[in-house]
Amino acid sequence: ALPIYSAFGSSGFLAGLLISGLITQVSWRWTFLFPAPVALVLFLLGTRLVPAGAGAAVSADAVGRGVPVSLRSLLVSRQLWRTALGAAALNGSLWGLLFMCTFRLQGALGWTPLQTGAALLPAALPAAITAPLSRRLVGRFDTNRLIVVGAVMPPIGSALYWLSSGGQPFSLGGYAADVLPGLLLFGTGLALCFAALHVQALAGLRPAQYGMATALYQTAVQLGGVLVLVLVTIPAGLPGPAIVTVVSLLGFLVALYGVTLRGRSA
Repeated sequence: ALPIYSAFGSSGFLAGLLISGLITQVSWRWTFLFPAPVALVLFLLGTRLVPAGAGAAVSADAVGRGVPVSLRSLLVSRQLWRTALGAAALNGSLWGLLFMCTFRLQGALGWTPLQTGAALLPAALPAAITAPLSRRLVGRFDTNRLIVVGAVMPPIGSALYWLSSGGQPFSLGGYAADVLPGLLLFGTGLALCFAALHVQALAGLRPAQYGMATALYQTAVQLGGVLVLVLVTIPAGLPGPAIVTVVSLLGFLVALYGVTLRGRSA
């Protein structure tokens, strides 16, 4: 299941960059409308194809104020929230970088939305290429090690982009020197962290809790992306590259803290 999950997640990211570029060339407003029917179709398929009660066996655990034991234990699971925070920082910093790169490439280079979407593919390609190997990577290396090694790359990539953002790239060489290194570092970090973070989020939980834990984890990941996008668009705030660098550094520190905790418990 792990390679399938990683493959669909990374390929969806990859396809989204190109599809959004194509749609934006017609009208940017269509980018808001297009996901709605797709989500509706997936929802209808899910109601027919996903077995009833899958991942939600919590009805027998009601206690106290009617809150299921499984939910109560998830809300106090430090590992779940620590992993969710690290994943939210990774996703948020990635969204922020892609957002800034989009305006930089289209504004300074005058690239079309489709060209810009193609230029951002290095952020998604590493994860898509390594998706079939995700199970072997997690099985051979400890999840904490994969996450730490992967989480150290986004701060470096965003810092490089920050240093280069003083001057705008006006040529393809500018893209290769100023934008591409950061995208590749983020993409490689995502390839190492993507499956490992999800595995770590579910570690130590009962199978009946997997569905609810995944929902909490994914919600935190998406909220991280939205929060960073809001921060980088505040005119009076810190420069966008600085915000992305700080958020990605936070993700690395959270990963490093997880390794420290494991070392103490050992």
